[in-house]
Amino acid sequence: MPIPPVPPVDPAPVGPSGTRPALRQFPSHFRLNPGPYDPFALRWPAKRADADALAQDSWVAFDALRARLPGFRIPDAVWDNWLSRWVQDLFLGFIRSSDRLPTLAVAAAVEDVRAGVAALRYVMANGFGEQSGTFCASVFPSQVGFPHLPTVEEVRRHHPAFFLRAESGWFPDGERPERLDAGQFLNRLSFLLNEPTEADWAWLERVAYQIDPVQPRETPAPPEAWARRIFPEVIPGLSLCLEISYDPHIVDPGTPLPVLVAHVHSWYLTAREAVQRQVKNATQALTPVIPSTLTAAPLNPLPIIMASSDLAVQIDRTEAVIEISPVETDHPPTGTEVLVPDGTSGGKKGLNINARMLDVLSKNLDSYYWSASQWGDYLGCGKGGSVKQTKAWDQIKVYRASQAAERVARTGALNGGKRKPRQ
Repeated sequence: MPIPPVPPVDPAPVGPSGTRPALRQFPSHFRLNPGPYDPFALRWPAKRADADALAQDSWVAFDALRARLPGFRIPDAVWDNWLSRWVQDLFLGFIRSSDRLPTLAVAAAVEDVRAGVAALRYVMANGFGEQSGTFCASVFPSQVGFPHLPTVEEVRRHHPAFFLRAESGWFPDGERPERLDAGQFLNRLSFLLNEPTEADWAWLERVAYQIDPVQPRETPAPPEAWARRIFPEVIPGLSLCLEISYDPHIVDPGTPLPVLVAHVHSWYLTAREAVQRQVKNATQALTPVIPSTLTAAPLNPLPIIMASSDLAVQIDRTEAVIEISPVETDHPPTGTEVLVPDGTSGGKKGLNINARMLDVLSKNLDSYYWSASQWGDYLGCGKGGSVKQTKAWDQIKVYRASQAAERVARTGALNGGKRKPRQ
């Protein structure tokens, strides 16, 4: 019985506006925004949303298959491979840490630790990351004639002539098989999430798959490797900033992973309270700092965020970080822009320079260390002469002085209250 030819692929329908509607796709295991260098507290909710979307889309695909091809079933290895790559991409992120971070950065890093604990618990509870085998699909030049999605070995027994040609390395024109990994297979299978055509169903009936065994892992899985690298690296420095202690099991390489996660979670609860105390003390310390008093008066070991009540909104922003809520969208709010002092995203001339500077300072902590000329380039107001006449510039200078005083205080605390003499 001759095998019927493959019908041509139907083009996507064109809408009234002349554009083709966007087709749904299975979510990618890879996420570029937020990326590995963005705060982990933002990256984790976005990655969790991708995993939830995959779970929802898998049921949509299952219903579509059951309605048209009841015997077909997507192998579990497809989802295992996707989740394994998703886990690897998730734990590429890092947490910023140092023993000299300002209060805002410490609060953000503490929330990153919280997000890391949540991500580890989610992965461990669901058993993600350990794939049972490597999925590979083979698309044959014609329908293989099975009432289900067959394995390559089943096709080999059913169509031995084709494999004889394959082993000899000779293929007639148009009969070279196409091989797809799990990600490529899901991308092609996305027609199940839309309105499948007859050509889509015919393509699926030409597919067979195989699962190759996975080589034994010689190194820890990505979640464990990430936890044992990140937590011992960041928690000691953050503890010094917050003047709290941490359990020695956190830095012990022999601590079992569940025990390590439990100790880090306990540390986070203590660190959160310490951040709240620092924010409260910093709020009470919002008074101008006279440079001459930096050496005449005892130094406050807690960092002074800024020196004017005009920037009290920054404290509110810090408290909002402490009370962080799950991210509901993967995209930044409308109107946000990358704040870099290169003159490419400055505002319009003629507006209040002081107010615009305060707005930038409330959104980007690094802008406290921009030079006057960088501010001028960013705001489009010359070489910085107008910037230096604003109250915001005075507050920037006070902030820098307070950070320098804080570093001196911490250095003295580490040396038993004595400063290291100059050589």
